Amino acid sequence: MNGVKKKIAVIMGGVGSEHEVSMNSGAQVLEQIDRDCYDVVKVVINTNNTWEVDNLLCSFPSAIEELQSLSIDVAFLALHGTGGEDGTLQGVLEYAGIPYTGSGVTASAVAMDKVLTKKILQNQGMCVAPSVIVTCSEWQSAVAEVERVCGYPCVVKPLRDGSSVGIVMADDVFALTNALRGSTYPSLMVERKIIGHEVTCGVLDIAHEPFPRAFPVTQIIPKESSFFDYHAKYTTGASEEITPARLPDDVSAHIQDIAVQCHRVLGCKGASRTDMIVALDGVYVLEINTLPGMTQTSLLPQQALAAGISFPELISIIIEGALGKNTK
Repeated sequence: MNGVKKKIAVIMGGVGSEHEVSMNSGAQVLEQIDRDCYDVVKVVINTNNTWEVDNLLCSFPSAIEELQSLSIDVAFLALHGTGGEDGTLQGVLEYAGIPYTGSGVTASAVAMDKVLTKKILQNQGMCVAPSVIVTCSEWQSAVAEVERVCGYPCVVKPLRDGSSVGIVMADDVFALTNALRGSTYPSLMVERKIIGHEVTCGVLDIAHEPFPRAFPVTQIIPKESSFFDYHAKYTTGASEEITPARLPDDVSAHIQDIAVQCHRVLGCKGASRTDMIVALDGVYVLEINTLPGMTQTSLLPQQALAAGISFPELISIIIEGALGKNTK
């Protein structure tokens, strides 16, 4: 890098259910970013959609104007879920001419849509769990189809949230009907629960490397939950995360290939992380995260470290990738 520091806006918070996770990601990025290379502006999106730009409270439109006036070189998106990871903010930043980290509008929107992502992956020949889309106002008529397609146990999940927010494991018809009847979402996806090893694999675009690089695979063993839910993801000690995974080398290599393929098929940029289940009949893709967590307990920094990339180096690679993306 040359001697002129780039100005980075670290944007965190958001209006969705993953606000607190995003605040934790942002705090870690602020702590770990290389201050010798970057001037940093802290930006918080509050749950009521007011913004704090370097402690200046702004409305949403004024905040974008403030970022423009600060001549931000890159917005580092430490955001997750609705309003931050779904392409909406990405579109605003593109319109405002502010480069940002992570995937673009289309890839972000597609990856957040579980139904569309599943269709794309199926068309690419990847394994995904059989599923049924349920309109919650008509849940009674869907139970028989769910039992036929998915059976028990099955997984009830929102169509667009991340971080395992709102996911319920249903072991029988009573749990299923309770999950559907009590949902605050207009529609839900119900999937067959795939039995196997839970794994995840990060992928990173690195400047001057011709192909995305897959990180070592992490094997996840929840200690306090039956699956890798919100509590297991963000509570220290709630799950055992083994990096690299204790799997045969050829299986790990196959998982890495799938993660890279998902990254490329959806058109992801920067960093992504693909969650999967290794079952007896194949590797099933669960979801693709276009803005992986950057908290103290997050998996992407763990995997980067296993690959010899420190947290500050990971942040710098992501930033430099966004700068390069903007100059192409």
